[in-house]
Amino acid sequence: MNTNNLTASIRKSYFPRVILPAVLIVACIVFAIINPFESRYKSADLKKLSDTADLYENHSGYVRFTAETLYYAGIDYRANGRIRARVYYTINNDVFYFFLISTEELPEDYGTLHNYEMNARLVKNGTLFRRLTVDISKELGFPESDFEDLCSHIIVSQYHYVHGFTSFYLIALLVLCILSVIQLSIIILILAMPQLSHAAFMLRHYGSRRGLYGQACEEFASSATLMEENIYMTENFLIYTSGFHVEIIPLENIVWLYNYNVIHKTKGRAKAYFPLCIVTDCKKIYKIHHINQQTSDKIIDIIQTRYPEVMVGYDN
Repeated sequence: MNTNNLTASIRKSYFPRVILPAVLIVACIVFAIINPFESRYKSADLKKLSDTADLYENHSGYVRFTAETLYYAGIDYRANGRIRARVYYTINNDVFYFFLISTEELPEDYGTLHNYEMNARLVKNGTLFRRLTVDISKELGFPESDFEDLCSHIIVSQYHYVHGFTSFYLIALLVLCILSVIQLSIIILILAMPQLSHAAFMLRHYGSRRGLYGQACEEFASSATLMEENIYMTENFLIYTSGFHVEIIPLENIVWLYNYNVIHKTKGRAKAYFPLCIVTDCKKIYKIHHINQQTSDKIIDIIQTRYPEVMVGYDN
């Protein structure tokens, strides 16, 4: 039994499907390398506020820190119209450091905090920084331009640690990577064993999947008639190979055939196609696109001659 021709066609239809999951897996790996998520769960100890810039540049964006004294700046951080955090500051070696402390974590007396322990995220956001310097300079009575020079551009944000999207991104990335690996594994398995392909698997609706697939392969290799590009007819099967899929349709299971007119415009030119619709006794519908009227009619005539009971056409 020579099965090379049909199995080669099935493999050819599955080769392009390798590209997408492979690209997604590579993209996930690259993204994970560029954005190391372990820093989210391995918070660095921030012992001195002067180390914030170095930790941020080294991608250690999540820290544990105990602040001796934090002063409430009198302004709040809002998101989606609600107060999400309160803004604090402290001075270390003549440098102002800003803190966003989540309202969920604050005690009732939130004026000045002493020996306050927190897990926080180091945030560098130019827009947020300028907004804070403008508001706090007004509260403290500093000239705005001079005040910016006294401030650290790295904001220590407990709010962004609690409400950040890193965990969501990590879960989404893992799910995407796992799904891509599964999809790629299935495609590789089908490339190695085409009898597990969708086309072969669908034959189970018409009898023995292995027997029908073997018969289709044998007839395809020995006696297939090319009706039109990618459309073949054998003694017992209509086989359509195009793009990303292959369809194997047992002729004896067809109960209804009809075609209809489709106008396809490309670069200003209109071309008529007559998609052939095939309905089988298990209520599965196959559509063969981009087929001309002559080929469509010829296929219908051949099938109707062999199986006169097949219904053809439809009433508008």
